[in-house]
Amino acid sequence: MTIISEGILPISQSSFLRVGNGEEKLGCGSFLTIGCLNVEKHVGTNLDGVNMEGKAVLKRVKRSCHRAVCPTCWKDWANREVKRSVHRLHAFVLKGRSLKPIHVTVSVPTFDYDLDFPGMRKKVYRALRNVKMIGGMMIYHPFRQNHVNKAWYFSPHFHVVGYGWLVDVRANFMKWGYVVKNIGIRKTLEGTIWYQLSHAGVSEKYHSVTWFGALSYGKLHVKYEEKKETVCPVCGDPMHVVVYVGGGEFPIPDVVGGYYFDDPSNWFEKNIVFRGYED
Repeated sequence: MTIISEGILPISQSSFLRVGNGEEKLGCGSFLTIGCLNVEKHVGTNLDGVNMEGKAVLKRVKRSCHRAVCPTCWKDWANREVKRSVHRLHAFVLKGRSLKPIHVTVSVPTFDYDLDFPGMRKKVYRALRNVKMIGGMMIYHPFRQNHVNKAWYFSPHFHVVGYGWLVDVRANFMKWGYVVKNIGIRKTLEGTIWYQLSHAGVSEKYHSVTWFGALSYGKLHVKYEEKKETVCPVCGDPMHVVVYVGGGEFPIPDVVGGYYFDDPSNWFEKNIVFRGYED
């Protein structure tokens, strides 16, 4: 086995990095405040016994670019991909029956290491069809890690979560050289997908996650939940980005979660509806 430095790939795949190994954008991970200043709608007492009359409702949140290459925000990207992937996997039924997904790996033979990514992916699709995988998601991993010295080396393989029955695995290997293994689902489907996303290969040219077979975008049409506005827990109106203009120290700690209440005259509302930086 030849150990190579991280990022040294065949020219055909030189655009790939590991998740979280790119550059962050200005503001990634920084805090901002969102709030609702519609105090005329804030009446009564909340569950904590706080009188809400005339109070601004405020919350601290984090900015996120939701990019897989970002060392600060990649987990937000992964969380979003997990939600969408689980939703898509659960949407598939075969002849009225829901199936249990399986976790499979497909290792690329060394004689195909110089293939470009589309060519490599095409051969992996063929291997999956040969062993009777119906369809699912594919996550590309350009690297493996040496367990002794922790160095990363080029060893392209794909993690597949989907449906099927693995047959003729040996015959497929003898004919084409692609090794297909049934790895098994971790404790949860979400955990399995998240872990594989956490060290996937990412590129500006190609998608890290692709869908094939009966679960491809051309064959399975799934309606995803639309991104929702963050609304005020008191009146239900959309929360906006707000800026502190009061005197003294900033009154809210940099902690995600929880709501705070203050005099609305201390805050200026920007015309920006908050749609969730932190999901």
